[in-house]
Amino acid sequence: MLVVIGPTMAPDCSEPIRRQRKTHRSAGGKEGEDDDEMEEEVDAMDAMEQLFLICLTYHHLPENLCWAAAVPILLIAAAVIAVLAIRATLYNPTSPEFSVAAIQARNLDQPVKDHRHRPEFDVTLRAGYPNPRLSVSYKEGGEASLVFKNQKIGQGQILSTVEQPPNGGSVDFPVVLYGNGPPPLSPEIKKSLIDGATEKSMVVTIEVPMEINSWVRNERKDIKISCNFRVKNSLMNKTKISSQECRTEF
Repeated sequence: MLVVIGPTMAPDCSEPIRRQRKTHRSAGGKEGEDDDEMEEEVDAMDAMEQLFLICLTYHHLPENLCWAAAVPILLIAAAVIAVLAIRATLYNPTSPEFSVAAIQARNLDQPVKDHRHRPEFDVTLRAGYPNPRLSVSYKEGGEASLVFKNQKIGQGQILSTVEQPPNGGSVDFPVVLYGNGPPPLSPEIKKSLIDGATEKSMVVTIEVPMEINSWVRNERKDIKISCNFRVKNSLMNKTKISSQECRTEF
């Protein structure tokens, strides 16, 4: 005999589904998970629940048929949730750690006759990346500036792309900045930079295009690095970074 369950007789079989969705929402709310991934998971659970409720409310469908239809839906939803959870776990990029490894100046003691003799500042920036599952590319270009005594003494960019493979450790990439204005470097500024007896406080700011790659997902974003550092010795010679503090807008 066929047993037909009407809307008033149907048990609330959607309660396990609601509990599963609620549990997954709570687990998915951890810091670092993308909103798009969360919406995909919730949409999958909503679709599964709606299909199951529609099945139960049709008078001509038996209960065992609804349960038979619910099993593959549950399996598909569980597979989707598992894939999204793995994606969120494996792709969780954190901010790189930057520091100024070296700085050296050229042409500070020469008169500026043309662009070949303008002051040049070569800054070596060191990047450490703590996530071992992701590779990073720091793209050429961007913008960089160097400030000394509240005056911008150099402007430039990253000259070439630098690759940082997973578990590759720290990498160095050169940033070249050119001076002489506007406004042009004053004789007092040049003298202070050449002087090896006084410690110099400087700020370098760099905006660089960055590409993060993994088998799960690729992402491109611009990051801004600002380093306050102090330099001993003359910038015309080998310098020593006595102290520094770098911040990154990631």
